[in-house]
Amino acid sequence: MYQRIVVPMDESATALAAFQEAIKLAKITGARLFLLHVEDISRSALAPVGLPGMEYIDYGESHEANVAHSKQYLHELSEQAVVAGVECESRVLEKFGGNAAKAVLEVASHLRADLIVMGTHGYSGFMHLIFGSTAESLLHHAKIPVLMVRHPEEDDDE
Repeated sequence: MYQRIVVPMDESATALAAFQEAIKLAKITGARLFLLHVEDISRSALAPVGLPGMEYIDYGESHEANVAHSKQYLHELSEQAVVAGVECESRVLEKFGGNAAKAVLEVASHLRADLIVMGTHGYSGFMHLIFGSTAESLLHHAKIPVLMVRHPEEDDDE
């Protein structure tokens, strides 16, 4: 069944829900997890805009501090996976702007992943227009299965 599962991560509750589902699947199938965070090095340009849904990002930090923070976050998650009995690796991919979905798909292809497990916020309307949808783009372009996970509390907020 699944041998390599890519899990794109940010620090949202939705991504954590996807991570937990990925651990469950990996335990059942014996798969190895690959946690991935795409660090947009141009994101500090958005600091004055103050977009909703991105409160977990500290735009005041330097790029190096953001990368170090992301690496530490993924390391902590990797340790949780190992404690749960799942092999896990993590990577921070630095990109300047561009399409996060494309970056995830490139990494998944390089790793010969069998599955992508990803959180989705399910934005619609204006929020979808502003943020686009990494999840939607993954679904349209992936050549492997993609499991989308929503955080239960986000369903209650709509």
